[in-house]
Amino acid sequence: MRCILPLLITAGFVILFALPTGLPDFFAVKPMVALAAIYYWAIYRPDLLPYTVSFAIGLLYDVLVGTPLGLTSLVLLPLHAVAVSQRRFFVKKSFLVGWWGFAMLAPPAIVLNWLLASTYFGRFTTIQPMLFQTLLTIASYPLFAWLFGQVERLLPRNA
Repeated sequence: MRCILPLLITAGFVILFALPTGLPDFFAVKPMVALAAIYYWAIYRPDLLPYTVSFAIGLLYDVLVGTPLGLTSLVLLPLHAVAVSQRRFFVKKSFLVGWWGFAMLAPPAIVLNWLLASTYFGRFTTIQPMLFQTLLTIASYPLFAWLFGQVERLLPRNA
């Protein structure tokens, strides 16, 4: 049961952050918590986060917020692949190095999301919400990483 905690905690945060707030255009200014979660688990416990989970998390987000089905998965899968390929560089380093890594990967992922959505809808949306979302996502990573770290302590080492 503990081995599915990364999936459950990630899905829980995706659901929480997809809930309507009643504020206009608030979706654009929420952090992309799925990016932080996929990055964290791909670096620290890739054995518990296969690519199928990243794909499913992307689909869950798309269903909840009404974005084109598969769009978020197309953003999360490359992030997951790059994080796993570079994990040897980040896994035993300080938190700041890991945060820097996230700060390098989040902007291209968010821009890719924006480009895919703009292509799908046939027009470019304004860039300011995307920029704010990028900054908010990077700035909120320490909180999410701390929470994921608390969950990671509950997990068996050889899952």
